[in-house]
Amino acid sequence: RKQAGCAQLKIEEARGTRVPGQQHFGILAFLRQHVLDKGQSVLDLGCAAGAMLRQLRAVYNSEFGGPGPLAGVELVPGWARAGAEIFGNSSDSMSFFQGDVTA
Repeated sequence: RKQAGCAQLKIEEARGTRVPGQQHFGILAFLRQHVLDKGQSVLDLGCAAGAMLRQLRAVYNSEFGGPGPLAGVELVPGWARAGAEIFGNSSDSMSFFQGDVTA
C-alpha cells in the first residue's frame, strides 16, 4: 500500500498537480548553472513518471527557446507507462522507455 501511495505521488508530480519534492529544485538549480544550454538533449535515467522532465521542458521553454529531445528511462513499467500516457510518447520531443539501465 505504501508503494502504491509513492507511485501516485510521482504520477501527480509528473502531471503537475502536486509540487515536486525539494530535491527537484536543487537539481534544477545545479543543471541551470552548470549543464543546460540551448537545444541540448536530456536523458533522465530513473525518470519515474517524468516530473523532472516536465520541469526541464519548462526551463528550456522559458530560458532557452525550447528543448532538444527529452527522454526518460524507467525500470518500473507502470511509471514508464504513466509518463508516456501523461506526456504522449514522442510528443513535444519527449519520450519514455521502460528498461534496466544496469543490465
